[in-house]
Amino acid sequence: KLKFSSETASNTLVIGNNARVGINNGAPTVDLDISSPSGDVQARLFRNANVKTSLTFKNSLQEWEIGNSVGDNNKFTIRDITDSRNAFVIDGSGDASFSNSVGIGGTPSDDLHIINSENVYLQLESSNTGTTKESAIKYSNFSTGSNFWWAGLNQSDDYSLAYGTSFSGANTRLLLTETGSLGVGTGSPEERIHSTGAIVSTGV
Repeated sequence: KLKFSSETASNTLVIGNNARVGINNGAPTVDLDISSPSGDVQARLFRNANVKTSLTFKNSLQEWEIGNSVGDNNKFTIRDITDSRNAFVIDGSGDASFSNSVGIGGTPSDDLHIINSENVYLQLESSNTGTTKESAIKYSNFSTGSNFWWAGLNQSDDYSLAYGTSFSGANTRLLLTETGSLGVGTGSPEERIHSTGAIVSTGV
């Protein structure tokens, strides 16, 4: 065992006969074992230049790299080196992106898959306490162009379904109030069911 100590602390750096390295640890139990007698324990990779700083993890089947500027400059990235893809990226503004399916609670079978053996909920909440904001999901594909289908709360406690470039009252196609009144083509139903156009019923 090779041991380096400072004047004020022992076991500053220890290299065991099993090739394990301990920092502030006289008996490292893993290949690199960093301990601290008090306070937080931190490790830092730094160079005073705009360069990549990262760690690589590799076994006989897969290699991963995690760090700054791994895939894109000055973005935190988890990169799958084996398959040449950025699995997860966070940019400087805090926006995050995934390159593949995301599973919460299990292995995903769709782009976003939430799995739980109990009740499962997806919650969208506007936390603004001064103004009622929009809280909705919007859908688009090639056919919608620049438009979206919007479904959710449009600055009120009524549930709205709208189509257009924005989630506005003018774009509302269907609205269900908190009291159970339904408006078709109107955002202000005056009866239990209120349609601004003709209603066709068959088989009644």
